[in-house]
Amino acid sequence: MASFYKPKARFQDALNKAALQSLLNEWDKASTSVRSTILKDFCNVYVGRTALEIDDGLARGGSLLLTRIGAWLRLTYLMNNAAPLQMAAITVLVTATGGHRFLVEFLEVGGVLTLLEVINTHQTSAESKVVALQLLMRIAMSGRRYKDVVCASEGIPYVASCMSKAHHVSVLVAARDCLFELALSGEANRHQVSSLWLDMLAPPAASVALRRACAQGLCRLLQDGVLPSAWQHDAIFVLFDTADVGMQFEGTELLKTLAKSDSFLSRIVGQMVVNLQTTGAPLPGAENDIAVSKMAAFTRLLTHLLTERAEPTLKALQGSSILVSLARMLSQILRPDMQAQALATLQALLVVAPTAEPYLVLALGVALTSKLQTWPQSMSLALDALQTELLATAVIPLL
Repeated sequence: MASFYKPKARFQDALNKAALQSLLNEWDKASTSVRSTILKDFCNVYVGRTALEIDDGLARGGSLLLTRIGAWLRLTYLMNNAAPLQMAAITVLVTATGGHRFLVEFLEVGGVLTLLEVINTHQTSAESKVVALQLLMRIAMSGRRYKDVVCASEGIPYVASCMSKAHHVSVLVAARDCLFELALSGEANRHQVSSLWLDMLAPPAASVALRRACAQGLCRLLQDGVLPSAWQHDAIFVLFDTADVGMQFEGTELLKTLAKSDSFLSRIVGQMVVNLQTTGAPLPGAENDIAVSKMAAFTRLLTHLLTERAEPTLKALQGSSILVSLARMLSQILRPDMQAQALATLQALLVVAPTAEPYLVLALGVALTSKLQTWPQSMSLALDALQTELLATAVIPLL
């Protein structure tokens, strides 16, 4: 049906009551394309405006327009491509400064439930899911009571379900940010969100992008000061079961943050030592890239902990076979990257634990021990065949 309003002029001037009634009548009779044009014009003119400015510009009819947009969204989000625009227009109204009245009206008609349906229906587009998640997050950011409304509507498990099934990075990021905001509404919700993220790390079928998004969310929670004692930190180590550098980086950052707690540091160091023992046997040439990458990541993290938190890290290493594992890694002449990380860790360890030097001298001899202590980390380690064999087979006492 033809519009009586010029698209670019529709909201340029404040409407009087007659113009508002004409606009609403046009809306009620309009096709999808005309309604979409009305919403585009509305968003272009009123985005960033206060609720008072919007209501004045619509002759106090903001609630009437919001009601119509919300009803159209509920009826058609599965049947057309206008859902992102519908939710964008709703966002302009409910997030406007001083727009709590609009927000309450949207919530009273089941707006949160509609958004949760949008994000968990496979027929909706990735764009629709992203806009719905962003609107949910903006609602949660409006205040504690609004977070509670979203959480009471099972918002956390719904958003987590959307995140676990997402095939687009934009949806993953939006779901991660929304869950983080919901997690800030109380200890119970923080625990629920962190547990869901940890659960999503574990399945072998979980994508790299999903695991990275979960690790980023967990790290943000920890940086926010949350260190729940019930965390199963073992789940984080699955991030290292890949040669993907990005995923290992997220895992390393997460473990660094957790290691700020002495109790977690002890368990993390113990788990790393076990992993280094398991994968520390000589590797055949360039094979087993995942094991090599994992060992390099663990030694890099151990070097960081020895530098930043020497005393508790050294305490956690006491009685371990870390020296044997490092020696095996140093013997891998075909893997200079592994050698470099092992050398850095060994030198850092000898700085904070000079009592370990006699163990090395006894097993490796004075010359090789001195070489390992003074060799520049920026240079590839040069070893002859005898030294390589000695490192690969040496029996070194526990630290």
